[in-house]
Amino acid sequence: MKRINKTIIHTSIVAILFSYTGSVYLGNYYRITSMLNAEAAELFMMRIGYFLQALGMFLYAYLFRKHNKRLNTPIGKITLIAISLIPMCFVQITSNVNVLIGTSFIFNLLTGMILEMYLVELNCNVPNNHLALCYGIAYAFGSIFTFLVTYFDGGKFMESPEMAIIYILIVTIAAILLLQGKKIEAKEDININYNTNTYIKLLVICIILGTIVVALGDGIYNFGMWSSNADIRIVRAFYALGLIVAGYIFDKNRKLGTILTVSFLSYYIISAFLVNNKAISPSAMMSLGYVFMAFISVYRYVMVADLSIDYPQFISRAGFGLMISRAVEGLTSLLTMFIPVSLTVHTIITLLFYAPLVIFAIVTYSVKYSSTIQLESQHIIKLCEKYGLTSREQEIVKLILENATDDEIAEKLYISKPTVRFHISNIFKKTKTKSRIETRRLFEK
Repeated sequence: MKRINKTIIHTSIVAILFSYTGSVYLGNYYRITSMLNAEAAELFMMRIGYFLQALGMFLYAYLFRKHNKRLNTPIGKITLIAISLIPMCFVQITSNVNVLIGTSFIFNLLTGMILEMYLVELNCNVPNNHLALCYGIAYAFGSIFTFLVTYFDGGKFMESPEMAIIYILIVTIAAILLLQGKKIEAKEDININYNTNTYIKLLVICIILGTIVVALGDGIYNFGMWSSNADIRIVRAFYALGLIVAGYIFDKNRKLGTILTVSFLSYYIISAFLVNNKAISPSAMMSLGYVFMAFISVYRYVMVADLSIDYPQFISRAGFGLMISRAVEGLTSLLTMFIPVSLTVHTIITLLFYAPLVIFAIVTYSVKYSSTIQLESQHIIKLCEKYGLTSREQEIVKLILENATDDEIAEKLYISKPTVRFHISNIFKKTKTKSRIETRRLFEK
């Protein structure tokens, strides 16, 4: 029951804080649009704003390592959120466009820090086999909340000073929930072996390429002003649904989730032909695109978060995938804004990034799921014999060394998850280890 409550509490924290930062962000966008124009709003919020969010995430990860004792207490986290209320109030109240843009920049920086903070919270307090779904549910809630707020008084309420009071109440609820948590300790780093180091580099490349494909694909909707003809209510609903479905699939099987993510991104090339031929309605086309976008949103978080299972230094980098995506998306959007091209050229460029993505995804997949430490080696065999491991336990040790989750072990060995956990418990007892990390250390010496 405690674990369930803990999972619900921290999923709620992410949902509430994403609702807060997402709504303020969108309100900023609308206010800058009304004071200047849509192009200026896209430049300041979607381009520069994303860079600042990425910088904020990097800054929080750095401070997590250097000033853990102060930053990672419940009071430290609440202080960070409370500080963000200052630029938020200026954003909601000011009628000066320069003050609005300046405070928007500050809020975007703090948003990045808050993003990293609550992703670390989620990673440390939710079981790995529920992590993707909880992330998906939290972001789906925030997405729907942000959208619903825009419907009050035709979106004017979101830009009003009164909305600041709503945001303060939201932050207060998040603060109360954060008080239920504990300090997250920075643990000793573990040396990353060659195989994992190669996998991390390949994963980063996949995230970068995937983000570029999505950013370019999203830009296709602007050709012929299709996006202006779409029903955003339907699109948002499908995005929320996609986040939940993607989270469920990734929790069940990381490999299947990865394969679907890469496969679905091909839609952004197909959609160019749909736009050109007007084969389906704008709402239907964008809804499908946002469902597929949800998969890479989950992918870039959960695949990096999984690294912290064996390497504690990645706890503070839970949002590393999202940080990369924010920076790359900001840069890609900036380039497409100042270097306009035809739909045909746009599609070719998207294809040129998608093709290597498929290749790198296959290589990444093979590196992650192929063991460089073979069980047949004399060292491993001797250790298994020393600790009296059964043949089944030896198979599970091999899969643990391959970073396989409980679900993946159950699938490969055709046994149930409770049986997997029973065998892992026996392995811990026999080897006198307390976690997968300690077991890996023992067998990788």
